[in-house]
Amino acid sequence: MRKLIALSIILICAGLIAFSFHNVAQENVIEEGFARENGKWQITRSDFRRGENLSVGFIPGPNWGWPPHDNTEIDGVAFNRVKVFYIKVTDPVTGNYTEFGIILVMPPAPYPPEDITAHPKIEVTHHGALTVEDYPREIGGIVEHDGTYVVDTSLYPDFVMNVTPENKTEILAPDPPSELRLYRVISETTYPYASLFAAGPATMVVGVVTLAWSIQRDKNRAIHRKNPVVNVKKSVERTDKTKQVFMKLNSPHSKNRQKFRPESSIDWS
Repeated sequence: MRKLIALSIILICAGLIAFSFHNVAQENVIEEGFARENGKWQITRSDFRRGENLSVGFIPGPNWGWPPHDNTEIDGVAFNRVKVFYIKVTDPVTGNYTEFGIILVMPPAPYPPEDITAHPKIEVTHHGALTVEDYPREIGGIVEHDGTYVVDTSLYPDFVMNVTPENKTEILAPDPPSELRLYRVISETTYPYASLFAAGPATMVVGVVTLAWSIQRDKNRAIHRKNPVVNVKKSVERTDKTKQVFMKLNSPHSKNRQKFRPESSIDWS
């Protein structure tokens, strides 16, 4: 009985939990229509439509880690070796632009480019071409017009220094990004647990029915214990058998017939 009640409660709780998840939304981000440029400071793409989400990606150039380096403080944390990578997106209709500033944290010497990391705090230094927040999570925003968007990039400081084997310092231009990517981002909202809309209530119904049946069965058992049902037929059979045994025992021909003795005389004198 207790096991059935426990099972019923578990089913009801499981149904409630399952039903609560049926409307959980999941945001799926799809990146499509990549335009790529290798070893260039500029990239364009012509098929953007108003309202689409434009996004830019990049891979640092080979010598970006070379000195000189700047220093800065972000959210109370000091960085001693940084450079700033600027990305400017120009509107094809108005000519306005939106500019992003990305802080690049440089590794120690020999400054491998694969160890350069972009700080997650991106700052919009100029608004004009895209609808975007001041500190977005991604490099990009919503385009305001149809057409070809041009993306120009630059690095600050705009030069690098290299020490030759002869111990001479060379002033060089920084290499362009190893790769620039310009693409649209599409967000889709899906409901992966929508099937629980039916499964949850069904599980709860099974739990409620099981609980009600268990309680009713327990009540019926309690009634039977208070008012036991006598099997009249079996009772009569037992009585008949008892009579037959008694008659046999008291039959004149029975060896087991009880012998009655007269009361013994008692001398009262």
